[in-house]
Amino acid sequence: MQKEFKQILKDFLLDNGLTQTEFAKKVGVKQSQVSEWLKGKAKPGYDLLKNICLAFDITADFFLGIVDNYWFKQIEISCDNLTFSICFFMLAIII
Repeated sequence: MQKEFKQILKDFLLDNGLTQTEFAKKVGVKQSQVSEWLKGKAKPGYDLLKNICLAFDITADFFLGIVDNYWFKQIEISCDNLTFSICFFMLAIII
């Protein structure tokens, strides 16, 4: 079962020790907007999702619930007009 955005965001804030206000400032929205997302009353649109991903250097796949781990990283390498996408999966170490 796929997690809803509100749960993904809640887990992300807890895992990173972020308050709603800190997250909102980094993303460029009001704290009240983040609160609405956490309550499930609203979800970020394309532009805001893009801002979130850029602000935290995390793939949209994580916030969309496609991958469970936000350590997934896609890096593009350009070589002689060819672009290669390389996907790295970093394993989280649970202590």
